[in-house]
Amino acid sequence: MSPEFVEWILSQFDQDLACARVAYRQFVKEGRGVSVWDDVRGGILLGTEEFVERVKPRLRGEEADSEISKRQCFADRRSLEDLFGSVKGDRHMRDERIHETVMEHGYTLTALQKYLGLHPSTLSRIVKRIGKEKNAISKV
Repeated sequence: MSPEFVEWILSQFDQDLACARVAYRQFVKEGRGVSVWDDVRGGILLGTEEFVERVKPRLRGEEADSEISKRQCFADRRSLEDLFGSVKGDRHMRDERIHETVMEHGYTLTALQKYLGLHPSTLSRIVKRIGKEKNAISKV
């Protein structure tokens, strides 16, 4: 984690860095024995929706932090249920959403295979085809 990110987290507790460290330690100590794992998103985010929105830009900064896994970088992403709930029965819409889900939301073909029941090679062809279509449209 970058020193700037650590300082930002500590600044949520106090503007004085020494006081912030003490307050943070107390905060962690008070939370011992509390099960939070069901509410943790992507292995690193725990907080309100507002907090997650504020942290998002730091997860996907211009310079990727090699210590933050891909799964953690996409901790804030929409669920597959949410992404595909409105496209049932519309094959073109589904294919567009498959492309978006892989390219923008970082889901793997394996995750999509499990959710949609399509073979990974079929999913790969869909992603490639939609990508070419979008690229051709953007050149016009």
